[in-house]
Amino acid sequence: MSLDIVDREFRSVPHEGKLYSRLTMSTNIRTAILERNQELQRNDVINDLSFGRQVLSIPELDHYYLVKKYPELQSHDKQIKQRALAKFMASPESAPYRVRA
Repeated sequence: MSLDIVDREFRSVPHEGKLYSRLTMSTNIRTAILERNQELQRNDVINDLSFGRQVLSIPELDHYYLVKKYPELQSHDKQIKQRALAKFMASPESAPYRVRA
C-alpha cells in the first residue's frame, strides 16, 4: 500500500445535533495510482523481483473501504488474512489495483 494523503471532512447537521465525518483523498492522487497500475499491467515493466513481487497497489482510501467490506483482510491470523487476500485478488473487484496482469 502506498502512502497517500488522506484527510477527514466534517459536516455539521444542526437540526440533528450531530457532526458527521468522512475520509477524503485527493482524486488526483487516486487517479494517478490507478492509471499507473493500468500502465504497469499493459507494459509488465516490473521485472526486479529481488525484494519480492508487487501484486497490488491500492490507494489508502480504497484500502479503508475494502477493509470495511472484507474485515478478514486485517486479521491478525496469517492464514485467514492470506485466504481473504487470495479471494479478493481472484475477484474482478481487484482489477484496478493489480500491478501485474
